[in-house]
Amino acid sequence: MRKVLNILESCSLAYKEIPVEKVYEVTGRPSPSDIQTIYTSLTTDDFSTAMNNIWGLSREKSLAFDDIVRDIHMQVMQTKLPDQMKMFLISRLSEIEYRLAQGSNERVQASSMVGGFVEVRSFEL
Repeated sequence: MRKVLNILESCSLAYKEIPVEKVYEVTGRPSPSDIQTIYTSLTTDDFSTAMNNIWGLSREKSLAFDDIVRDIHMQVMQTKLPDQMKMFLISRLSEIEYRLAQGSNERVQASSMVGGFVEVRSFEL
């Protein structure tokens, strides 16, 4: 509860009105629309385009890549993908999250995430 009050206090100091987008902006967390944009890019674009979209959005909005990975994990769990694809992606995302916690390079891990989504599209079901 205290955390919520601190966030709202920070928002009220910065903005007169507090729409939901501003709360995400103040906390530095990716908004649901940001995650949807990233997920759509991961599932439809080629490697270079997806990488540029994700990295550009991440830098433009100053998003932490580990927050993106956690939210993409939730997005994968909510979509109707075959179990084999879900298992592959969740395994890849967990490895990425572990490596980020160990201090690995974010850009390299972003490449790994995009590569995992490109790879999973080639699965024969």
